[in-house]
Amino acid sequence: MKLQIMSDLPLAFGEPAIPSTDADLIVLAGDIGRPRESICWAYGLGKPVLYAPGNHELYGGVIDV
Repeated sequence: MKLQIMSDLPLAFGEPAIPSTDADLIVLAGDIGRPRESICWAYGLGKPVLYAPGNHELYGGVIDV
């Protein structure tokens, strides 16, 4: 299995260009953006995604469980 690992993508400043790879799974390893916008953005990546929130996802908000 090939992984594409990304972190620290400040979606608040615009959507980053994602390099095209032959990865089977994209790992978003925290500090992507606000949870709702990060998850919506991840749906558009076209591959399965494992999203592990970092400390910046919690700034100024609450994640309901």
